[in-house]
Amino acid sequence: MGVEHESAWIHATFRPDSPYLTLEQPNLTRYLDWGYDHDADSNGVNRAARATARLGNYWMLKGERGRPEVLAHLARALAAARRNNDRLGEANTLRAIGDAQQFRKEIDATLRSYEAALPPYRALGDRLGEANTLAALSRLHLDVDPTTSRQLLEQALTLRRMINDRYSEGADLGNYGIALLQRGRNAEALPYLQRAREVFAALQIAHLVEMMDRLIAQASASG
Repeated sequence: MGVEHESAWIHATFRPDSPYLTLEQPNLTRYLDWGYDHDADSNGVNRAARATARLGNYWMLKGERGRPEVLAHLARALAAARRNNDRLGEANTLRAIGDAQQFRKEIDATLRSYEAALPPYRALGDRLGEANTLAALSRLHLDVDPTTSRQLLEQALTLRRMINDRYSEGADLGNYGIALLQRGRNAEALPYLQRAREVFAALQIAHLVEMMDRLIAQASASG
């Protein structure tokens, strides 16, 4: 396969949930190595950088999310996005770097990466990206600054409602409650789990309502 055809190939074949990703690993690596320097469209979007930012779930499934090679790919993706003035690619890659750093338990670095992703998301009016980043930041602040943590979560939830992303609103509330529950802060967890249940009930997602019921019972029994 010639490199001139690789851009079309990457977008047709390499979705983060694709079963072909593992089979095509050598081609994926080859494409990314070429694409960071060569695969930008007429609008300045570096497609290799955008693709790299979306591979977090794939790397997690392969057990590679925290490997130095992954961070090296992300660093090259970030440089490519910035070189092409691709603000969305920059923001998505910064958030992906933060995800990898969090997996490595590099909390200070994670905070810096997530916080750096917020200005480009806001400049672009990308409320989804901003909400995802704020929700991640809220959980990082749970132990060191509970007040800031709660404020960040509520900011994320406000954005979710603005874009009518009710499922993610429920997920943010549920994940926050679970994080508190894991820390033994059951009384704090309870209202977030109850709010998550209300959202999932309104959406008629029965299995998530049942999950919240179990977690609410756990928080109530040991709180």
